[in-house]
Amino acid sequence: MMVYVVVQMVEEFETDATKPDSLDIVTNKRGGKKKKKNAVTGSESHPSGMDWGRERERVVEMTSDLVENDLWLLWEPPSVQMMEDFSNLLLSLCYKLLENPGFVREKTARDKVFGLMGSLMKRFNVALGVGMKIPQLLQHFEHLTSPLAVAMSSWTQEYGVKTVVSEVVRELGRKDPRDLSQDTSGTRCFASFLVELSQLVPAAVLPSISVLIPHLSGESYTMRNGVLGVIGETVAGALSSPSLDEQSRITRDKLLDRLEQHLHDVNAFVRSRCLQIWLQLANAKAIPLPRLKAILPLVFGRTEDKSSNVRKNAVQLLTTVLAANPFAAKLNEKEFKSRLVAEEAKLKALLPPESRNVDDVTSKEGEGEEREREGGEGGGGEKEEGEKAGEVAKQLAVVKYLKDGVEFIDLMSSCVPVCTRLLGSKVNTDVLEALEFLAAAFEFQVQGSREGVKKALGLVWSQEQQMKDSLVETYVRLFLKPQSENPKQAVPIIVHNLMSLTNEATYAELSSLEQMMVLLMKGKNISAPVVKLLWDIFTKSVGNVTQSQSCSAVLLLSMIAGADPEIANANIRILISHGLKQHGDNPDLVLARHCCVMLQKLHRSHSQTNKPPVPFRFPHSHSMFQEITSLLVSQFSSPSSSQWTPFAEQAIAAIYRLSEQPDRLCGNILRSLVKTMSGVRGEGGEEGEGGEGEGEREDEETEGGRRVGQKKSKQREGGREKILSSPKILIR
Repeated sequence: MMVYVVVQMVEEFETDATKPDSLDIVTNKRGGKKKKKNAVTGSESHPSGMDWGRERERVVEMTSDLVENDLWLLWEPPSVQMMEDFSNLLLSLCYKLLENPGFVREKTARDKVFGLMGSLMKRFNVALGVGMKIPQLLQHFEHLTSPLAVAMSSWTQEYGVKTVVSEVVRELGRKDPRDLSQDTSGTRCFASFLVELSQLVPAAVLPSISVLIPHLSGESYTMRNGVLGVIGETVAGALSSPSLDEQSRITRDKLLDRLEQHLHDVNAFVRSRCLQIWLQLANAKAIPLPRLKAILPLVFGRTEDKSSNVRKNAVQLLTTVLAANPFAAKLNEKEFKSRLVAEEAKLKALLPPESRNVDDVTSKEGEGEEREREGGEGGGGEKEEGEKAGEVAKQLAVVKYLKDGVEFIDLMSSCVPVCTRLLGSKVNTDVLEALEFLAAAFEFQVQGSREGVKKALGLVWSQEQQMKDSLVETYVRLFLKPQSENPKQAVPIIVHNLMSLTNEATYAELSSLEQMMVLLMKGKNISAPVVKLLWDIFTKSVGNVTQSQSCSAVLLLSMIAGADPEIANANIRILISHGLKQHGDNPDLVLARHCCVMLQKLHRSHSQTNKPPVPFRFPHSHSMFQEITSLLVSQFSSPSSSQWTPFAEQAIAAIYRLSEQPDRLCGNILRSLVKTMSGVRGEGGEEGEGGEGEGEREDEETEGGRRVGQKKSKQREGGREKILSSPKILIR
């Protein structure tokens, strides 16, 4: 009777303490209103002025002490019905306290109530009633979702009450799908509770998971997401061991079948959630290899889903699978195929002539192993035959592994073009995830990944700072952070990586690369030793440097000078002596062009940063202009000078930027070119008398009746023609 009175008093006090109109209201410093909280427990003060928080904890402690006694002695003879009613009375006290969000936030008080409930279930077998009450609490009190999941984990592991989990799961499985689709708040609580519970005690949830499967066909996508989450947590927590028995493997495969089916769910949220679950399984290494082969084509198809969230999760899953692939650190398709051919040849050599078919041997492999086990104690001939069968089985496993690897590489290679296209998406998540996948593919040497990474350079012009930052981080990770621990060995690797970006690059890619180098320099990602080695390669101060490597080095230096002009200012003589002053019959005009580009980066340091830099001005007689003039004139009539025009463009631009008298200098160059052409025409006329005439004069009428004489000269050199107009030549 006393317990009943105490319970009724607690319920009344708790109701009064949590009423909105009974709370004491005080004014804060900003003029607003707030509830007056108890200084110790943080719960609301009672209207009577009693410290209800402390009294409530005392009631819970005394009730817990009461339960530890042998309560059967209260009734003579012992009555099961009376004991059950008494337990339910105490449980009603716990339920009432849990309805208060402020009380549940206090971990100490909350744990005492959960401990009281665990003791009641353990001593008096009232788990069935608790299992029926918990879904009701979840439906009406959202704040209990996570605490009740933790409590049930504690009851299962510490108190040994495992039946409460099955009772709760069974109650939730009986929920009407139509009610779940209408009550969105309650359904969300059910789904979150189930996922968290299966994460904490997956082995306890597994026996009852079948009652939740029908909800996968229900209308509520929230509940479908919850059940799929339960499947994922259960597989990862209870069915991921490599030593599963046959029944457990069958259960796992059936659950994964359900998870695989919902990759094509009609609801985009479910498809997205399903991909997230597969991602969790991939991180936990809980996906069997045969299942991985089955789902990867489906995931690849989701990369073109209409929902951006689905596309994002699909690319994330592909990136994770690639990074954690079970095959090799370098997925080089040619190497895998060559190894496969070699291992298949070894397998055929082990097989008898009458059975060289690998498929036939695979089907008979189990029979051979069984015969080997049965004949393990036989004679020497049987032992030798068993050893040979073991070698065949091992070789078959190697061949199968390589075949799976080739299939995996082919699939990942097919993902590269799709992710490359996603780089042009208007959705930021598409671009960021595609960039991450291409970076992972590049690290694993997947075919086509290098082209995709170079294509990503276009993101350097994006207006989104997040895009630029991600691109810079990716390039630093791929090209500027080699795995070598020795810093001296790292510098040549970094230089080689940067120079590889210039190989076979288009003008658009070079323009983007230049902007990227500026960002890398501003971020201090390119060290001084790297710049020094580039100068050494340009000047061929190190051994075994080709001409193309020298061109790539000066090209990178010109890009770096865009962020740090002092690199060019301090090395003018080197640029002139090694880039412009070239001896021999075939000077490298590409190298000279890159030097002219770098010379255009020269300027004086300006004290005011908000003003444009002031370029250097050199006298008319500077050796720089002499070498430029010499190359322009000497290579003008060279049959193999296909790079003359690009070089001339940059040379004239450098003259107008750096010379004190650019017009005078260009006039001298034009006169020299005319003399060169006149000499060529004279030689051509002597050689071609009575033959082809190479010069003719034409008069044309222009506007207003004026006649302007225009002389055109045609010149055949090495099977090609150049047409020049004089005396008026336009130069930009």
